[in-house]
Amino acid sequence: MALAGYSLTLLTFIWGAPFVRVLRQRYGSWAFWGTGIVLSLITQEMWFLIAAVWVSVGLYTELEGKGLRWIWNSLLSMTAGTALLLGGAYGLARSSGITTLDQLAKAIKTFFNERTLLRLPDGFDFMTIVHQIPSIAVIVIVLVLAHALIFEKAVYRWFRLPRERYAAQIKLLDFRLPDVFVWIGMVSFLGAILEWKGQNISINILNVCIVLFFLQGLAILEFFYRVLRVGFFMRALGYFLFIFQLFVVLAFVGFVDFWIDFRKKLRKLPAKGQDNQNARLL
Repeated sequence: MALAGYSLTLLTFIWGAPFVRVLRQRYGSWAFWGTGIVLSLITQEMWFLIAAVWVSVGLYTELEGKGLRWIWNSLLSMTAGTALLLGGAYGLARSSGITTLDQLAKAIKTFFNERTLLRLPDGFDFMTIVHQIPSIAVIVIVLVLAHALIFEKAVYRWFRLPRERYAAQIKLLDFRLPDVFVWIGMVSFLGAILEWKGQNISINILNVCIVLFFLQGLAILEFFYRVLRVGFFMRALGYFLFIFQLFVVLAFVGFVDFWIDFRKKLRKLPAKGQDNQNARLL
């Protein structure tokens, strides 16, 4: 399991998180943190990739077991993971001779042109990516935690392990951000479209808010599927479309949910077998 978490973290970064979470839950703190330290050390200059995932998922699981509310748990875990990710990347850049933002932009351009299949438009300003690195790091850690929580059940099933639940565990179908995020999102959107000194800060905050609203929209979509008992094929097609084609639409659904409360309305929908299904959801 540790090998799966390590390999998938190096290959994809986020897909190793569910294995890391199950490793902590099943084998305890000493085995988990010891394994994380060893794997980080043997990864050498890319140590921070393993460390960021291990700390984010491990700290979240530790605090969850102590009964800390998920919102504060997530904030602390993501802060620690993001700090490791950014700090490690900064150290790697310095050791590679990259000391200015212009040099970093050129390095990113080289990476896109030589090591990826993605081709950006001619004349693309790579300094845009440089300015948004803080939000990119936060978003990556958010996705790490999201994958750990969403797919941990599948890992338990694959390894045929008994799954232990905690009272403080978040119910993913009921995932809903605190109302303050509505104001944070709107203020950051306003700051992102205005020309002022803090525009880049606003854009970074808005980027993170969009991803968080998307995750809320994803919970609503899954709730909708379960209420109406949507089949596997239609469910897979819907996820593909919303994740890869209609990302912003699902994020908007998550945003307006603060006023509409889709899940409350979906619980009231009359449908075949609805009463039994709602009983399971509730």
